[in-house]
Parts: sequence; C-alpha cells; structure tokens
Amino acid sequence: MSPTNWQLMLKKTKKQLYLHYELGIYKGVSFKLVIPTKHNKEKYPNYCIQYNGSKRYYIGVKDVYIQFIELEKVHQTTENLINMYLPIIQEQIYPSINQIAVVEGTLKLTSLVTFAINKYFKEQERLSHIGELVDITDYRDRNKKLNNYFADHLGDKLKLSDLNKDVWSEFRFYLLANYKIKSNSTVNQYIVYVKSFYNWLQNDQELNIVNHAVKLKRLDTSKQELKYGFVEHGLVNEYLDTLKSDERWLRLNIISLLVYENAKRPVQAYRLQAKDVDLERKTLYLTPKSRKKAKEVTFISDELAELIGKVYVNTINSGRIIEPDDYLLGGRNCFKKGGKAISQGDIRDTQIVKFRKLYPKFKDILIYSLKHTTITTIAQHDLGLAQRMANHSNQSTTEIYNRGKQSSQAIPRERLLNEFKEK
Repeated sequence: MSPTNWQLMLKKTKKQLYLHYELGIYKGVSFKLVIPTKHNKEKYPNYCIQYNGSKRYYIGVKDVYIQFIELEKVHQTTENLINMYLPIIQEQIYPSINQIAVVEGTLKLTSLVTFAINKYFKEQERLSHIGELVDITDYRDRNKKLNNYFADHLGDKLKLSDLNKDVWSEFRFYLLANYKIKSNSTVNQYIVYVKSFYNWLQNDQELNIVNHAVKLKRLDTSKQELKYGFVEHGLVNEYLDTLKSDERWLRLNIISLLVYENAKRPVQAYRLQAKDVDLERKTLYLTPKSRKKAKEVTFISDELAELIGKVYVNTINSGRIIEPDDYLLGGRNCFKKGGKAISQGDIRDTQIVKFRKLYPKFKDILIYSLKHTTITTIAQHDLGLAQRMANHSNQSTTEIYNRGKQSSQAIPRERLLNEFKEK
C-alpha cells in the first residue's frame, strides 16, 4: 500500500528522553516511531516502533533510522521516513498482530489440546519475531513432544476440558520411556513449559481452567545421571592451546575459554554484542535467557580479553566501524553487523566440525562439558563459589538457573589445572 493510503499524522512531540513520531494508521492500527533525543545519556537507548498502545517492535528500527538521517537534508522528509518504515510495518509487525488475533478468537475449552498447544507455540514464534523472546529452540522441541504425546500416544482426542493431573503425570513417564532423556531435571523443564501454557490459557485466553501441572511435585534431581562428562584438565588445556595456535579457530577459542573459565553457557557467547564488552575493565555483560532479567556481570581473564581484542583489531583493519549492536562472533573473525546473532549450527558447521576433522584427538570434547568440568572441579573445594560462577539457584542441579544479580569472577585455566586438583 502506498503512503497516500495512510492517514498521516506527522506530529513531533518530546516525551522524557525520547522523540515520538506519529507514522500514521495502517489498517486501523496506529504506529509511532520512538527514538532517543541528543540529550539521552542512557548507555543503550531504545529505537522502536510502538503500536497497539504499549506494544513495541525493535528489530531493524535503528538501522532504518540511521539510513534515514544519512540522507541528504532535502530528502529527510516525513514521506520518505514513512516509506522506509512501511515494509517493516506491512511485512513484520502487522502480520503478527493478525496472528494473535486469530488465536484469541478461536480457542475454547472444547478445543483439542493439540490445537491449543500449537496456538500457544505460534504466540511464542510471534514474540520471538518481534524480539521479545531471545531463543525459542527449546520451546520448539517441547511443542513437538507435546504434539507427539497427545496426537500419537493419546489419539488426538483430548479436549482442554479433559485435562487433569494424571494426564501430565503420564506425560512425564512418556518422556522418559520414549526419548533419550536421562535426567529428571530435563523432564522438570517440560513441566515448567506446561505450567506456562496453562498461564497463557488463563491470562491471555481468559479461559476458566485449573492449572493441573502445579499439582505435580518436581522429580528429584540430586542423584540423576550427569548429562555431560568430565574432561581431564590436561586435555582441556591442550585443546585450548591448539585452538590458540591458529587464528582460524578464534571464535571457537573465545567460546570455549568463556565456558571453561567462567562456567557460562555457550549461547551467551553467541549473543555477545559490542555494547556488552568492556575490555578496559575486562568485563562482559552476558544476556540471560529472558530479556526481562538483568545482564550477568562477568569478569574475564587476560587471555580471553586478548582473544576478544583480536576481533576488534580484525574488524577495524577491514575498514568497518564497530556499532554497539554488532555481534562479537561474526565471519572472518570480525564483528557481525547487527541483525541476528550467529547460531549454534553456524559455529558447528564453520568451526567445530572442521576442527574435529583436523584434530580427531579432541572429537569427544563437547563445549558444554567444559562448563561441567569447571563446576565439578570447583565444587569439590568451594561449593558456594561453583554455584555463583554458574549462576545456579540450586546446588543439586545444573539445570535450574539463579535469577540474581551477582557478578562472577573468572578462574584462569592455569589455576584450574594447577591449583584446583580433584580430590
């Protein structure tokens, strides 16, 4: 639809530290551009399109605005501003508004459980699409197994009104019997997902339904079989030295060292942006699973700071300017320009598979095992320190994470090798 079909209301107003530009009304929905003023001193000011009252969309908004202000002054018109944001509104934001409207208008207590589960997952996809959820890979897996349980195992006959505690108790046994799930903590995570599904039914869909999943006691995780193996520290150091010897593996080296020395999750390395890195203070601000939680303040070793510094040098030497939203781990060992972070699959295909082919000696080292190795070693000497490093809320499990705001200090690999000996 051309801009002439819009009801233009290009009124510029100042609200606190942000400017609000009325972009207009598209198919009955009002859209407003929100950008920081020159007086805004926030470290990471937001650029977004606001719609439906308080709903916000962030992806690509800043990049488009930068393109707009780089135009010659004569072309910095309200019409061009609308034209530049029109594709985002038409192709990204408005379809997601329609999708959730369909979900709310069709779900009833007489609906099949599989229908409701898939509607819930579509809502999660929508939230991921607009940047409110960081990663829905786990949700996709949970949705798939729930579909298999209700459609294949139970014959796709149950309605929402048929649900009870026994259905979910049987679901736990179904997971353990039909999938390679060896830990009770993993099963507990599926039940957490089911509880959130009920919350969505009650709060978003306003259905009068009891949350049967809250009646289930968590499965004991204190004696479960460990998911990841322990890697001897000597072998880990040989692995890290091999990575460090060839800059081809710089990204894998950074990820591995952060996981090993700081006991962090690999995905937290993937999501690191320039605004999360303070090399002068040797500090990283790691993104948790939920965007609503505060970032984890993490102090790093001199070695890791040096490796990250190489990414800065490579990027600058390539003639690029590093922006706050650029991701640390990009192609050619340079920062990746905004957009989306690299995925686990990207690192596997471009780094891990090729490295293991050249060095089969290390083929059994899983990156997540490096975290497990560090936590196991430190816990033998200082359980509290191990818990703080991994940001765990429960000492008996590595699956449930603490939501506190504590910072954590790196344990350089030389200390892990020489000072923290296994008992």
